[in-house]
Amino acid sequence: MSSQSKLHVHVVSDSYRMYKLIQRMQENSNAVVMDLSELRISGYEDEDVSLDEKISYSKFMYVFEKLIFSDSHSKIILKGLEGEDLEDITSIIFENLYSLKPEVHFMVYDEKTIPIELRQLCVVNNYPVSTFEERFEIFQPLCRSKIEAERYAQATEGLTLSETTLVANMVSKGVDINKAIISVKIEKLSDLGLEVLEGFPHKLSNLNTVNLDFKRKLLKILDSHSRLSLLFVGLPGQGKTFLGKALLSERYGLNLLLNASKLIESLSYKTVKRPRGAPEDILLKAIETVKPTGILIDQFDFLSAKYGLEHTVIMDRILQWLENRETGILIGTTTRPEEIDPQLIRPGRFNYVILLPLPDFATRRNILKSYGYDDITATEIASRFPYYLPADYENIAKYNSVKYSSEYVSNIKKRYMELYEFIRKLPHGIAQPLEKPIYAGL
Repeated sequence: MSSQSKLHVHVVSDSYRMYKLIQRMQENSNAVVMDLSELRISGYEDEDVSLDEKISYSKFMYVFEKLIFSDSHSKIILKGLEGEDLEDITSIIFENLYSLKPEVHFMVYDEKTIPIELRQLCVVNNYPVSTFEERFEIFQPLCRSKIEAERYAQATEGLTLSETTLVANMVSKGVDINKAIISVKIEKLSDLGLEVLEGFPHKLSNLNTVNLDFKRKLLKILDSHSRLSLLFVGLPGQGKTFLGKALLSERYGLNLLLNASKLIESLSYKTVKRPRGAPEDILLKAIETVKPTGILIDQFDFLSAKYGLEHTVIMDRILQWLENRETGILIGTTTRPEEIDPQLIRPGRFNYVILLPLPDFATRRNILKSYGYDDITATEIASRFPYYLPADYENIAKYNSVKYSSEYVSNIKKRYMELYEFIRKLPHGIAQPLEKPIYAGL
C-alpha cells in the first residue's frame, strides 16, 4: 500500500456531519481520534495517556509519533486542526512518510487548512452540506406521510445537517416549516453581516425621501432590465440604504442586505461562530443557501482592494452570482465612490452608477409633513433650508429646531458637487447638478 493511500483529507461543512462521519469510521475499527483543539485522545490508552484525559501539547505530539508506527490501530483520525497547529504533525509525517502503519485521516472544514505540500500526498474527500436522503431521514419521524417528509427534505436543501436538525426541532414544536427555515437562515447569516429583508413596508412608489422624477427614472430602469446592477452614491444621511430596500421590495421577493464593513470584520477575526474557509467561498455559500432574488450591499467601498485584495475577490463572487441568474438585482451603496477600484464599477460590472439628488422643494416639504408639520410650517422650513439631507429634516422634527451652521450647508454643497463631477464623467453615470434654491412663499 502506498503512502498516499494512507493519507486522507475529509472536507466537511458541518460539525454534526463531522461527528457522524467519525462515528462511522470508528465502527468495526480500532481507530484513535485525536482532537488537537481540545488536546484529547479517545480510543487509545496506555501508561502515558488515560482515556479522554486532557494532555499537554508535547504529550499529544509524542502519542501521535508513537501511533504512526503502531500495528494495533488501523486509523488515526485528527480533528480540531488549524494551519499553524499542523506544522509539527506535517513534519512528523514527512520524516516518516514511508513508515506509516495506520491510515491518517484529517477532518477539516476547509481543504486549505492542510498545507499544500501535504495535501498533494492525500486522497481528498469532499462531502455535501447534506443530502436529500439524510434530510428525509431527519424529518421522517415527525411527518404524517412520506410525501410530507419528502417536501420538508426538499425545502431544506442547502442547509447543513445541524441546521436541518434545528429546523426539525422547531417543526416538532409546531412551528411552520417555512418560518423555521427562515429563522435558521437569519441566525446563520447575521454573523456574516447578512440580513434577510422580508416585508419591508416602504416601496419605491410611496417613498418620500427622493424626488418624483428620480423615482420615475429608477422605475423605468427597473422595467427595462431582467437582471440589473446599480451603485447608489450619496452623502451620509441621504437615505441610500433606505432607497435600496424600497427598490428591492418594489419587484423582488426574498432579498439580502449585506453590510460590507461588518462582513469584512466578521471574516477578518477568528471567532467561535466564524465559519471556516476562504471568505469568498463562505459568503457565496451563505448567499446560495438563501437563494435571494436581490442583494443590497451597504458600504460597498469596503469591498475595495484598499482593504485587502481578497475583498475584490469577494465582490467578483457576488457579481458571479448575478451573472449566473436569468433575473436578479444587485444594489451597492457608497459615500466614497472614488475609493472603489475602477474595475469594480466599470460598465459591465454595474449597469449604472447613480448619484442620489438632494431633495427638491416638494420632497423636502413632504418629508417634513410626514413628521407631523402642518402644510404652512413644512413649506416655510422647506423653503428656507434647501440643501439639507433627509436625516437632517428628521433631526429638525425630533428637536423642533434648526441647529445647523452655514459651514455645514457649504460642506454639503461642496461634497455633492465633488460626487457630481466624479459620476458625470463615467460612461454609465447618472447625476444631476445642484437644484437652484426655491424660496417659496417668502
